[in-house]
Amino acid sequence: MLTIKKEEPNDNIREFLKKLGEGDNLEGKIVMSAKDGEQYLGVGALELKADKVYLNFLATQNDDLALKLGIMKSLLNLADLRGIKTVWGNNKDFKSLYKMARFKEEGDEMKLDLEGYFTSGC
Repeated sequence: MLTIKKEEPNDNIREFLKKLGEGDNLEGKIVMSAKDGEQYLGVGALELKADKVYLNFLATQNDDLALKLGIMKSLLNLADLRGIKTVWGNNKDFKSLYKMARFKEEGDEMKLDLEGYFTSGC
């Protein structure tokens, strides 16, 4: 069964990311993992900077679009539940993902206002 949950960065996540050829600089970030049983399928993270919260990291096996969107929505929901009102993205590789999640372009970045995001018929 697929589960997506918040998780502290650990050796298992680092090993999963290493197999994917991804960096593992997750310290200080809010991390969520997607797993089938004990097998990692994907990892995403929110980064809290002094003035903004960024969603710039998502890694999945087989570049699974549905899984990436699932992890992204889970991270956005967690941000909303923590009272975060706006999430930003500036990973150019995720521009189409940001648009699918209803981020809007603002300068060189993508911006998503979470006010009403999960209560207005998305």
